[in-house]
Amino acid sequence: MKKSLHSALAMLFICSLLLLIIAGGVKAGNPAYSITEYPSINTATVDGKWTANDEWTDTPATELTGNATGKFGYNIQDFTNLGLEWIVEIFTDNTNDAGDYWQICFDDGNDGGMAPDTDDFKIEIIGHTTLKVYKGTGTGWQEITPEAGEIKWNNTISASPWNSTPHWILELVDTSKTS
Repeated sequence: MKKSLHSALAMLFICSLLLLIIAGGVKAGNPAYSITEYPSINTATVDGKWTANDEWTDTPATELTGNATGKFGYNIQDFTNLGLEWIVEIFTDNTNDAGDYWQICFDDGNDGGMAPDTDDFKIEIIGHTTLKVYKGTGTGWQEITPEAGEIKWNNTISASPWNSTPHWILELVDTSKTS
């Protein structure tokens, strides 16, 4: 009887952990954004556009607010890689200016603060051509070098199922999950 009870409790514990992995709640740095990690069904082709009309349909879309009009989607690539897939679309920009940049910040501990903590990461793509990655120091950002193939990305001006007017679209996969 005691062995059966321990086995049942162990199975309950394992199932609870699996449930947390499948749909773990995550809050974004902007208090208006709240996202949940979902496993992707359709792995994205990282080409900066919707390769197929269903490429990102398994991703919950969040409206961008503030100084940008658009949407972003986010999910876990699959449970063998645990890579993060992102799509970001800026509906109101179809210009290619040298000062353009994409910036995605990860507050891994979801602990906020006035300065980036040592578990925080920032990905920047400057001028649509140059990738830079930073790690928080507790007082600011320090540039780091990602491993080869760790971050795959592409951006183009294209139309999408989210907006039929050509605009900037970024697709990015972080295979390390910023660890």
